[in-house]
Amino acid sequence: MSGAYGFWGQAVRRLRSQRMAMASGVLLALIMLACLLLPLLSPYDYFTPHFELVSRGPMLAGGHILGTDPLGRDLLVRVMWGCRISLAVGLAASLVSVLIGVSWGATAGYVGGTTDALMMRAVDILYSVPFVPFVIVLTVLFGSDLWLIFLAIGAVSWLDIARIVRGETLSLKQREFIEAARVSGVRGAGMIARHIVPNLIGIVIIYATLAIPTVILFEAFLSFLGLGVQSPLASLGSLVADGTSEMQSHPHLLIVPAAFLAPSSTASTTWVTGCATRSTRGTADMSAPPPLRIRGLSVGYPSDHGPIQAVREVDLDVAAGEFLGIVGESGSGKTQLLLSILGLSAPRAELCGSIRYREQELIKLEVAALNQVRGNRISMVFQDPMTALNPYLRVGRQITEVLQVHRNVSIREAERRAIEMLESVRIPDAARRLRQYPHELSGGMRQRVMIAMALIAEPEILLADEPSTALDVTVQAQILSLFQELRARTGTAIVLVTHDLGVIAEVADRVAVMYAGRIMEQAPVHELFAHPRHPYTEALQQSIPRIDAPRSTRLASIGGTPPNPAALPAGCAFAPRCIYRLPICDSVAPPLLEIRPEHWKACHHEGELGKLRGEAA
Repeated sequence: MSGAYGFWGQAVRRLRSQRMAMASGVLLALIMLACLLLPLLSPYDYFTPHFELVSRGPMLAGGHILGTDPLGRDLLVRVMWGCRISLAVGLAASLVSVLIGVSWGATAGYVGGTTDALMMRAVDILYSVPFVPFVIVLTVLFGSDLWLIFLAIGAVSWLDIARIVRGETLSLKQREFIEAARVSGVRGAGMIARHIVPNLIGIVIIYATLAIPTVILFEAFLSFLGLGVQSPLASLGSLVADGTSEMQSHPHLLIVPAAFLAPSSTASTTWVTGCATRSTRGTADMSAPPPLRIRGLSVGYPSDHGPIQAVREVDLDVAAGEFLGIVGESGSGKTQLLLSILGLSAPRAELCGSIRYREQELIKLEVAALNQVRGNRISMVFQDPMTALNPYLRVGRQITEVLQVHRNVSIREAERRAIEMLESVRIPDAARRLRQYPHELSGGMRQRVMIAMALIAEPEILLADEPSTALDVTVQAQILSLFQELRARTGTAIVLVTHDLGVIAEVADRVAVMYAGRIMEQAPVHELFAHPRHPYTEALQQSIPRIDAPRSTRLASIGGTPPNPAALPAGCAFAPRCIYRLPICDSVAPPLLEIRPEHWKACHHEGELGKLRGEAA
């Protein structure tokens, strides 16, 4: 993997997609820069009192722009030094917490057995001790020296990280590289230090950085009680405490340090959360006109047994930047729907209805005009990359061809951009991979090459037809994560066809459920999973294995088989398999109607569902 896509590279990409986190990072950097430079540049001393200037308000003409404290010292210098001390407390206490927590959790998780049980029971016991009173007792017994505050707060705030690290270690020690290290003779502390802890660096950094503002606020609380930093030193908390007693007569003594404490803590939390956040949901622009609109689309094929209806009267929009999932059993028309969008249906296919990209009607569009859309504005990733890639052409030739056709760039420029795109989809040694043939790559790499080909022209919409079905679960997770990151970075809308509802729940904004060529239900992903309104959707959900179900629970299945597309019933195609079946279902096909905002279903049943959920329970 390219170094640019390690922990820090991923953090930078996430920050770029979150303006609030970026603004918080800039604010935090400015505050830290001011804390370091202003005391050095100011002509006023931190310790020396000036009794003729006691508790003066802001004086622009006199040089004390934020006023003075009760001993006549410059308040700006005092606050900047207070920021330094609060930051030092936060960093040092968090470091102590991380060192104890990582050591404890990694040891417990790696050794396991009785040692793990005893160590984690000790953590449970410490959890039962009230955090705040315990720190107060430590500071009362051992004093309020600055180093003792570091140790006191750090010594009791390591429990969360210990649990997190222990859980990650239990997972890591089952990995093959750990087994390989054991074979090489690595044991004990060496295994933990060289093989376990380096793989925990991501979560440790995130935890430690989130802990810093928490520790700063807690130190401020201790200082407010008079148990924190003692005079002549001052933290932001002790300055706030001093200002509280002068609030009525000299409010600036409270307002100024509080004005630095609150934004510093909030900005640091927002910034770190932005680095850590993985979700890309909510980037879709649902207010703008959708770039792709499908209305009344039907796709049929003539046969000796009558017309085969692969897609029937589909209405579907794809919003700019959204992640749309399409699910359903095999033969439900999902792939035929995607192929029809790009004009890739079989020559005998009969299409009717409308497919509009922007203001351009794609059905019956001339091939030359259609070629300006597909691969350029709308691209597709096919299910099996081994058959989708030309086995006689090198990978580089197949990728650069897209740019030469749609962007008219030179071969050298096309190769440069191809290398960049391969690196962006996490293919190591990209320059060498360009010279290889598809059969020389693994399944996961071939799929990444397909994604690079589809995205190199920076399309507005990416159609993905079960791109991870033939891959193992680890590579599947990597491909889905890649889709999310590319969408966040480029703003490309993604339409994902899959059988896996679990995948849809993780990555999609909106879901369309297809059966026998029709959309049976369509809703935002959280709404669909929380409140399914079509019996077929409910049946699909109940057929998903659950690891939290009792071992005696029988996996639900959908009785019967999908209908023959050459002999579809007059009514609802799902009626023969539906436990909510009504007499009208056999004769009248239900229309797709909006039952609540953004939630559509095609079903005659009006009541609540729940029979299958009750049986599963």
